[in-house]
Amino acid sequence: MATKTFSLPFLLIVCIFSQLSSTFGDPSVKDLGQHAGYFSLPRSKSARLFHFFFQSRNNSSDPVVIWLSGGPGCSSSNQRYISYLKISNLIYVDQPIRTGFSYANDSTDLRHDEDSVSNDLYDFLQAFFKEHPNLAKDDFYITGESYAGHYIPALASRVHNGNEKKEGIVINLKVTDISLVTATATWSAG
Repeated sequence: MATKTFSLPFLLIVCIFSQLSSTFGDPSVKDLGQHAGYFSLPRSKSARLFHFFFQSRNNSSDPVVIWLSGGPGCSSSNQRYISYLKISNLIYVDQPIRTGFSYANDSTDLRHDEDSVSNDLYDFLQAFFKEHPNLAKDDFYITGESYAGHYIPALASRVHNGNEKKEGIVINLKVTDISLVTATATWSAG
């Protein structure tokens, strides 16, 4: 496993900048509503999906959007669609397992098809909305790029089926068609 090392001068500069930023009233990471972390998956032995979550800069009741990247195996966390934050709460997920910072210690947790990936993402969303219950009632959109065109309809179907069967927290899914998902990604981001 590769580790990153930083020089002492670099770390001092970061600490000084952080202190100056808070001294002069610049927003902190907490103020900006940014969260990152892992959720474990109940259908796995040891898998953890990593995510970044950015709260809307406009209104906490703005829609929740999950951004999926393609590849397969491309991390969603390298995307920087800041304009989305003006109109939505945005989730990036490193998926499938062993992409980006997501990991598993058991090879049986690796996924090789859209159904398995969509089950993992559904479990992720259940954990996410359990941690953020105030967002569960908000409109929910699935979007992405490239190979995510395979995952988007699979996840939309999984969410729809989970809602119908009352398997957990009801997710207020607003898009169930891949063509509509593509259109959603281009709605006015101001």
